[in-house]
Amino acid sequence: MVGTVSNVISTKGYGFISGDNGQEYFFHKKETISDWNEIVADFAISGAGIIKVEFIPYKAPKGPRAKSVTVIED
Repeated sequence: MVGTVSNVISTKGYGFISGDNGQEYFFHKKETISDWNEIVADFAISGAGIIKVEFIPYKAPKGPRAKSVTVIED
């Protein structure tokens, strides 16, 4: 699935992705394939909705999650 990073909480090591289907997905830095520090830096510069990512959605007890998060180029 494809989406955009909607928020990053760098101090906690997680963030959220807005999927193209309108659903919000939680992701942890351990579930990223791309460099976490690069995602944090890009988000700080660009803000929400700019960083495009590809990910695998799955259901977790606390709600929708994303794994294998990879930044994609336009």
